[in-house]
Amino acid sequence: MPVKKKSVSQKSSLIPLFFIFIFLALVTVIVLEYLDFQKGKESFIFQKIIPLEKKSEEALEIQRLNKKLISFLKNNHIKFNYFIDEENLYHFKMDTLHPDIKRIVAGIEKIIAGFNFTLHLSEVQKKPDKIVHLYQAKKNNKVTHVFLMAGEIEVKTITPEKKESQLPKIAFIIDDIGNRQGMAIELKKMNIPITAAILPDAPYAFDEARQINQYGLQALIHLPMQPKKTNYHPSNQYKVILVDSDVTQIRKIVQRARQVIPHARGLNNHEGSLVTSRREIITRTLKVIKHEGLFFIDSRTAADTVAYDVARELKMKTAFRDVFLDYVKTYSHSMEQIKKLVSIAKKKGTAIAIGHPFETTLQAIRDSIPSIHQLGIEIVFVSRILE
Repeated sequence: MPVKKKSVSQKSSLIPLFFIFIFLALVTVIVLEYLDFQKGKESFIFQKIIPLEKKSEEALEIQRLNKKLISFLKNNHIKFNYFIDEENLYHFKMDTLHPDIKRIVAGIEKIIAGFNFTLHLSEVQKKPDKIVHLYQAKKNNKVTHVFLMAGEIEVKTITPEKKESQLPKIAFIIDDIGNRQGMAIELKKMNIPITAAILPDAPYAFDEARQINQYGLQALIHLPMQPKKTNYHPSNQYKVILVDSDVTQIRKIVQRARQVIPHARGLNNHEGSLVTSRREIITRTLKVIKHEGLFFIDSRTAADTVAYDVARELKMKTAFRDVFLDYVKTYSHSMEQIKKLVSIAKKKGTAIAIGHPFETTLQAIRDSIPSIHQLGIEIVFVSRILE
């Protein structure tokens, strides 16, 4: 009798294992059948027992196209959302800056052409504060995508012509904007014309650039260039113009920076003591900048810079920095440098100061504004001080 009990016990313990084996086998069969079904093979389970709609080649192609479109929009810092409607039309809605629209359309058109789709402008709506472009993507005369691009209208006001003020003028440029949030609002609170030089690959560059424009301030591209440092290796964060950069590389760097800071009217160099002191490379660089329609401010990070002289030779709109406000990062030093700036402006009629977004620097500018005005000196955007 004891032997029989042991045998029954062993059989009982095998029953759960048997059911687990059967379950795993069924799951494996179902998964393999589903994979075959997705590949277009015949499937008894998913055609007879659990009928599924197989994705067509057209649907798979659109899926691949959408991935490309989404990647393009994200890489270009374009805010968007999308959805699919009841008619299986994909709707992409984008909020763009006015100068961006042509570039975005060209990028989308290039992507969809790779899938043998075509892009058509179907409607343009002008509203008080924006202009809306409606595009449709088609293949074989069938509409598959709708792109709604709402862009800001450049407001152009006509003001009575007036003579340029003969008062001495000074301009403040604040470099390195974009490394932290909230600098645009800090500059706005100063309540003076002030120019923000934005690092194109800084983490908050795009958002700060947009706010700078919304607040009516002026933006520059603060473009990294190679400095005179031994064993220099550019940071992965910034795209840098090097002494051996060719025209194509320079153009890509500048155009990419313009995508991030689309309202910039000019450019100044970030570091760049080696590039600005070498005539050959700075000439290549400035020719690209001129072709892009930008003015150039020589930050004068090197005593032997030739950048301003070359810009004059190329008949570019240009100027150079007269004073650095914060070689020494103290309030008293910045105040002394502002006094020097005022003295230069009185002598030659104009002067440009470059500083950084340190609280000591910004506070020195704030505290100097009343006395600058009392001395009959005008604070202007740097674009007003160009030759």
